[in-house]
Amino acid sequence: MKRTKQKSCAMEMAGKPTRYEQALINIYSQTKMNDRHAMNKMRNVHTHALI
Repeated sequence: MKRTKQKSCAMEMAGKPTRYEQALINIYSQTKMNDRHAMNKMRNVHTHALI
């Protein structure tokens, strides 16, 4: 009985993302963008240092 209940709950979670999940996705995408931006900054600084 417990297994079927867990399965249905998991299906509901997958069907529509909860606010918590959406917040996590937003934070994840933001950090990814920030990382890319930071990497570009580092690269620019590095090239200037070489020259």
